[in-house]
Amino acid sequence: MGRSRKIIKVKKIGADVINLLNIKLELIKKIEELTQDIAKISFEDENKLISQLDKYNELMDKRQSLMDEINILDDKLSRMKLSSNHTDDFIESKRLIEADIISVLNKIIDIDKKIKINAEKQLVSVKMKLNEVDKRLKTSDYELDEEDKKPKGFFLDTKS
Repeated sequence: MGRSRKIIKVKKIGADVINLLNIKLELIKKIEELTQDIAKISFEDENKLISQLDKYNELMDKRQSLMDEINILDDKLSRMKLSSNHTDDFIESKRLIEADIISVLNKIIDIDKKIKINAEKQLVSVKMKLNEVDKRLKTSDYELDEEDKKPKGFFLDTKS
């Protein structure tokens, strides 16, 4: 292969890498938006609990599908053979895009930490409510209705 063909191939691979990194950055920005939407979901209103859980699950599924797409892009990027013959423009573009990706990922991590804290608060709240109900059941004069005391089945001895 001639030198000019090799340079053209290197430039093509470089352009492909930049294109894939830009696509990855856009997908990560979409994940950030979904993560912000997830963080806004409130489970305080018991009347809207089911719809909020459905919305939460839907957003988490969308987020996971975007992560799967990113994994595919990462596989493509790792299979590309990068040489040291790239221009300074390519190296600088790659560095800037990767810095943007890291910045957005750090924002997502911060939002995820807030989501985790809120989820832990909700869990503690639910545990307290369950403990309160359990205490009431143990300390109250819980009495069965006459209907509940009646046997629910019969034993028939057919061997005698």
